[in-house]
Amino acid sequence: MRSFLKEFRDGLRAVAPGPFPYARFAAALALGTAGGWTFAQLNLPLAWMLGAMTVCTFAALIHAPIAAPAVVRPPMTMVIGVLLGAGSTRRSLRNCRRGFPPSSVSRASWPSARRPA
Repeated sequence: MRSFLKEFRDGLRAVAPGPFPYARFAAALALGTAGGWTFAQLNLPLAWMLGAMTVCTFAALIHAPIAAPAVVRPPMTMVIGVLLGAGSTRRSLRNCRRGFPPSSVSRASWPSARRPA
């Protein structure tokens, strides 16, 4: 039994990610929180998501010491998906049509809106 536990621990160590950069990740979270709060104060859409993404992108572009390790990517992707889904309303979809050429978003171009000849 002891050898099994040792092999199990060794196997877990083999697939474990590298050292987690706690300080750099905490800096990214702090910047993201500040960006989300700023966007929320400006009443911008999807403030907490877009504010955090904008500020962290600019920080990464100027080579600030921030990091988001690969181990946190899947949960973050799920959160972003939920935020996008929760932020989508009929009104926001109607407003999207103003930003695209008419042929790409017009109701006539949707397959479900076409009438048989």
